[in-house]
Amino acid sequence: MKILFCSLFFCSLNLFAQNGINLEISQLVVNKLITNTDSIFVEEISEDGPELRIECVLNNLTNDSIELDVSSHNFFISYLFNREEHSIISVSLIPDVSREEGSYYIQPHGTVQMILFITPLANTPYSKSEDQLHVIMRILPTLRVEYQDRLHHLVSTRILDVKLL
Repeated sequence: MKILFCSLFFCSLNLFAQNGINLEISQLVVNKLITNTDSIFVEEISEDGPELRIECVLNNLTNDSIELDVSSHNFFISYLFNREEHSIISVSLIPDVSREEGSYYIQPHGTVQMILFITPLANTPYSKSEDQLHVIMRILPTLRVEYQDRLHHLVSTRILDVKLL
């Protein structure tokens, strides 16, 4: 088991070194969160539940420009809830870049910020009487963002900040 873990670890370091780019969730903001589950109030809860605003950062860790193929990129958000994996395809908002432009270059040691919006509870079976905060708190530790285009496949490494509004 230790040999397998070490092999996977060193392979992942090698892939990371070849890519020279990483993906982080710089801030995750939870909006429209309802924590009062009084039975009278529960009937008024939106079917979609709270909204997550996910701010991601792609970091170029190299001395060279890195090309992103914005015409073919997708974001996948995944998380576990009650031991079941849930996935959502999301459209990102990359400031000042449209999908028709084709390529976007991240300057050496530069970053690109992207914003994703999802409503994870819309497709997650949970009890409407359960406090949404508890549901979100069970989802967040397993939340991952994946960026994929014809040149790259990146998975978020960490969530740096969470805000509840």
